[in-house]
Amino acid sequence: MNYDEFKNYVMEHLSEWFPEEEYDVSLRKVVKNNGVVLDGLCIFSNGEKASPTLYLEGYYEKYRSGHIMAEILSLIERDYRRCLKQAAPIDISNPSYEALRGQIIMRLVNYEKNQEILKDCPHFKFHDLAITFRWIAHQDDIGISTALISNREMEMWKVDKRQLYEDATFNTPKIFPSRLRRLEDLMEEFGVSSQKGAFELYILTNEQGINGATCILYPNLLEDFARKTQSSFYLLPSSIHEMMICLERNPVTEKMLLSLVRDANHMVVTMGEVLSDNIYYFNHRTNQLSLILNPLSHSH
Repeated sequence: MNYDEFKNYVMEHLSEWFPEEEYDVSLRKVVKNNGVVLDGLCIFSNGEKASPTLYLEGYYEKYRSGHIMAEILSLIERDYRRCLKQAAPIDISNPSYEALRGQIIMRLVNYEKNQEILKDCPHFKFHDLAITFRWIAHQDDIGISTALISNREMEMWKVDKRQLYEDATFNTPKIFPSRLRRLEDLMEEFGVSSQKGAFELYILTNEQGINGATCILYPNLLEDFARKTQSSFYLLPSSIHEMMICLERNPVTEKMLLSLVRDANHMVVTMGEVLSDNIYYFNHRTNQLSLILNPLSHSH
């Protein structure tokens, strides 16, 4: 069956798992990073103000890979129960800022591609990107659940975005410590041999490998790396999850690097995980980060 038929089947048959007298099941469009719109399945049990959101697109991929519909419905039920267990200990319907202050984090997203979302949330423009703010609702071995901070919460908390930035700059490196490694060392771990010393490339992410490109905002991180390598360098946004660092002394041109990033974004990286087609240059003499626009891209 195609996706629309799959969606209709799920909505018709979920009542077997979630009886209508006990649950309110609905489907809503959810705008995710870079304007990607997904079908969010919301299941409210009676009297509950909050519901986990499960995205049908992921279940459709499982169906296409061979799962039968009975298994799909069972998976939805299992994931719903698991998400309920992960419910935030804080009252998410009306959290106070003080209760959340230690959980405020920041994330980098593409500025142009997220205009709809940015209208409704506090942010700072950072070159062609935007710094947004979230709070961690839950974190365990399975994963991390976060919620975007909107203008509505800002009014309720009576805090300004400078305060958010200050708290997020303190919290994010502690909760998501940076991880910076040479590419050839990473390749060797995966059993891929590389020519030693041919290129000095590094991968910057966080220990969780989630939204690790945000690490470039960590206080003194870029400055310390420049001092250690005694070199200026280029930052290549390979996705929202990581940045590749290419030392200026490598035998490459800016044109080659821009082409590499754009090709990866168009052929390898999924739309929702693209950060930018442009690259950035960090000057180790001035400690300044500048934007280098991609002439082949319309992202700017």
